[in-house]
Amino acid sequence: MEENVKIKPTVEWIAEKYEEMNSWLFGGRLGRCNFGLFTTGKGSEGGALGKFRLGVSCKAETYSRRMYIPSYTERIYIHSNNFYDLMKPSILLNGNYSATEEAWLNTLIHEMCHYYTYMNGRAPKQGHGPEFRSIASYVAANSNGTITIERLASAEEMKNFELDDFYKEKRERRKTNKINRLQCIIIETESGEHELTLTSNDDLVKKIIEVNSNGYWSNKCKKILWASDPDLIKTLYNLGYKSSMRTYRYWTMKAWDWDKVKSFNFAIINEKTPAMASSVQLNENDIKSIVENVLLELINNDTIEIKAGFPLSELSPFEAEGLA
Repeated sequence: MEENVKIKPTVEWIAEKYEEMNSWLFGGRLGRCNFGLFTTGKGSEGGALGKFRLGVSCKAETYSRRMYIPSYTERIYIHSNNFYDLMKPSILLNGNYSATEEAWLNTLIHEMCHYYTYMNGRAPKQGHGPEFRSIASYVAANSNGTITIERLASAEEMKNFELDDFYKEKRERRKTNKINRLQCIIIETESGEHELTLTSNDDLVKKIIEVNSNGYWSNKCKKILWASDPDLIKTLYNLGYKSSMRTYRYWTMKAWDWDKVKSFNFAIINEKTPAMASSVQLNENDIKSIVENVLLELINNDTIEIKAGFPLSELSPFEAEGLA
């Protein structure tokens, strides 16, 4: 096969290369695995190249990380000998991409590294944590440095991948629609700093203005600047300020970034201008929901649940490029 020819992976190709790579790079230690392609669902439109999944839900002890399937009488612990039969592991590659065989091999090996971190029945604390980095280093050594496994595909590596035109256009439309819906609020503080937030939620915009104009944060707010100009949003994106539309946060803008956006046309709200949302009544819980951005790890009965079919790994090229 020519070096730069791009192909779509098949189940047969994955199975064949899995056996080859298992023997060459992993010493044959990886057990049986199911293989497939995904063309719909999360990540299929460009957000993921490959996934490693377990087919059965299980739990992992918080501290020992031992994986088990709960039953009425006892815990069925998972280990290397029963891992495949109990957990039905699978590796899937994104069928909406075309790429060079070398690029697909790198993606497959990445997912095999994830398999290795689970196969002895202990769930790693992080998908790309110490266990993953350790086996990635082991693979690199076994390949004499010809293969390097990273958490994310680099922009250079992504040049080897080509997303189908249909999904490429769909992703661009979604990105454009998102930018057109986003609103920009910049809080200019009494100390001269500029705090930025991006959101598409009108109610949240009103609450932010209320809190900063005559509410919780009004003592430090000098003025509020509001705009929904798509060109401004694109400029902020290019400067590295991004919103997932599921979270709310402030960025303290760098002085040189503010210099690049201050010429845009902002609506200014200050102490002489009544707040746009003066009728909104906030209670303490409302304020906390706005100003706090907390990630909670849910622990139940000293265990962490691992759900069947949940992608335990995702190689997301666009996170590296800031497009996720």
